[in-house]
Parts: sequence; C-alpha cells; structure tokens
Amino acid sequence: MHSPIDIDAGKPRMFTPTLFHLLAIYPAFLVGVLVSLPIVAILPATGQRVSVSGRLLEEPFWVPEIAAGFCAGWFFYKRLPSKIALMAWIAPAVFLGWSAWSWHQTASMYDHTWETYFGSQCGGSDCIYQLFLTGPFYTSVAYSLAAAIEKIARARGRG
Repeated sequence: MHSPIDIDAGKPRMFTPTLFHLLAIYPAFLVGVLVSLPIVAILPATGQRVSVSGRLLEEPFWVPEIAAGFCAGWFFYKRLPSKIALMAWIAPAVFLGWSAWSWHQTASMYDHTWETYFGSQCGGSDCIYQLFLTGPFYTSVAYSLAAAIEKIARARGRG
C-alpha cells in the first residue's frame, strides 16, 4: 500500500486519486459552461428564460453542467477508481450550505435566500452565487452519482 505522497527516486508523487476526484468537478463544470455558450449563441431563444431550452441551459437547472459532471464522474472513476469520487459532492455542498446559511443570517428580511442560490429570479450580482456555488454543487452530485453507477456496474461484473 502506498501513502498519498510516494517517494519515487527521491521525488514526491503529488498526484493522488483523492485530490484528483475532488478537483475534477471544477473542470467538468467549466466544460458544461463552455458547451452552453455556443448553444446560446447559435439558438438565440435558448438565451432567454421564457423558452424551455433557455430554462434548461441556465440557472436553476444547469443541464449541460450536470451532464458534463456525470460524464466526467463515469470516465474518471472507470480509469481511477476511488471511494473519494463517491464523496466529491461533500465539499461543494459544505461551501454552498455555509454560504446560504451566512447569506440568510445577514440578508434583510425581504431578501430571498432560496432565489439567490436555487431560483430562476436571481438578479444582478446575486446570480454569481449560483455560478460559483450552486452550479458546481450540481456538477459534483452528478459526478458522484456516475461514479457510484460505475462502481455498481463493476461490482456486477460489467465494468
């Protein structure tokens, strides 16, 4: 059994499955955002929240980002199986939960914490919370779900 940092020829090995699975959700989220951009540019109606496609591509649903997280979780767990992949959602959940809790504690009584983090009616700079906290959380849940599905498939002998 190797330690998380192995010494190979005097050089520490900095690549670990733990760190990899915890960080892989953020590039997956970025891929989802990059997939959304040309779709919105090609089909103008998708950039508006009044259309079905517009609602699916943007907050609060984040479908391309969730799909990218699912694909990344399946792909990376298949190549680098680790129980950490199944728990990759925990850190983003803690960040989101702490931010929503602290927002709720300091916001005025007329402010809606739910809309800020999960709703489609966030406005102005409030949407940045969804971009940096809610979207990555959804991506991480999809990542862990795909890893769990791959783990089950592997246990049944298909993987």
